[in-house]
Amino acid sequence: MSLVESTPAGVPEVANNNEDPPSIKPDKKYTVQTSDGQTFEILGKVAILSEAIQHAVAVCGEDHPIPLSAINGRTFKHVLKLFNMWADDSKPFDRAPHGGRGMGPNPDGPEFEYLRTISVNDELFDLCRAGGYLLSQRLTDTTVFYVHNFLKDKSIEEMCSFFGEEYDANYKPAPDAE
Repeated sequence: MSLVESTPAGVPEVANNNEDPPSIKPDKKYTVQTSDGQTFEILGKVAILSEAIQHAVAVCGEDHPIPLSAINGRTFKHVLKLFNMWADDSKPFDRAPHGGRGMGPNPDGPEFEYLRTISVNDELFDLCRAGGYLLSQRLTDTTVFYVHNFLKDKSIEEMCSFFGEEYDANYKPAPDAE
């Protein structure tokens, strides 16, 4: 019985049968290929942090490169740095963000220390998007919470600068149409 079936749209998906898909082995090395052709060797304990990579291993097999068509090598290097920090971490977050709803990253923790070293805003945006593409809730939460923390006390001019937008002091929002 085949582990991989094809949907009508031609998108491979894991077959829903009694066979278990290949599980990620923590000490096995997996090859990941980014959109710009760079390849990375990652350990299974790192690959487990991405649901998309887990699914790709089930679809492509353990010994084939895992394509990451929406992430470039520069961004994946940042992803790997964060994933390696978390690979042996048994508790995802140690504090409650967002007014106590759920758990989130510690602004004084090593993740934020690393994110503070990224000086190019486009790299932060790409890292936020990578969390969604890789289906990694922890990566998404950490990067979005970092950007939120960074911007929370900034003026409108500073926020416009951060996002690469031109500040228009004469801009007035249109009155609500009723």
